[in-house]
Amino acid sequence: MSLLTVLVKENSDTDAEPRLLGRYLSCEEAIAACKRRVDESLAELYTPGMSAETLFQHFSLFGEEAFVAGVDFSSWDYARSQSAAFAGVSVTRGSLS
Repeated sequence: MSLLTVLVKENSDTDAEPRLLGRYLSCEEAIAACKRRVDESLAELYTPGMSAETLFQHFSLFGEEAFVAGVDFSSWDYARSQSAAFAGVSVTRGSLS
């Protein structure tokens, strides 16, 4: 069985090469690792009282995108919904841009 490789890229450095986060046996494990890294990135960027929109903007500029080649998972979509969760608001797809 082949391992799935999870890579991380800093949004602040468009020229940087992605770095290895880990290798996982299943798609579920790989996506869970991506989600953990996005959550960690959002937690590092969040300050109390920050709006979901501001947190997502900070993520898009300074956060880390985690991804698995060939797997349908978007760190951006996940970060958008998690930004709303951090800020304590509900969000629909596309409402934070």
